[in-house]
Amino acid sequence: MLYLFLIALSLSGWYAASRLGVPVSFFGIQLPAIAERVQGAPGLVTDVHENADAIILYLAGLHAALAIWHQFVLRDGTLERMSSR
Repeated sequence: MLYLFLIALSLSGWYAASRLGVPVSFFGIQLPAIAERVQGAPGLVTDVHENADAIILYLAGLHAALAIWHQFVLRDGTLERMSSR
């Protein structure tokens, strides 16, 4: 789910930048616009993009909290099994 949000955040940012007329580059390569430039508000996708960063941070924090919970509350050796591979 986290990877899905990361990809969606990148694509929605590219779309929002295209709607605003802002050039986008990826590792120095200029990417083409994927939407036409508009005057005014760029649309709903931009609003989703602005809120997606918070969702990603919450998911990453929850992931870390659950790892700590497995380590110190359940003591089931999950982190040891993950680090030994």
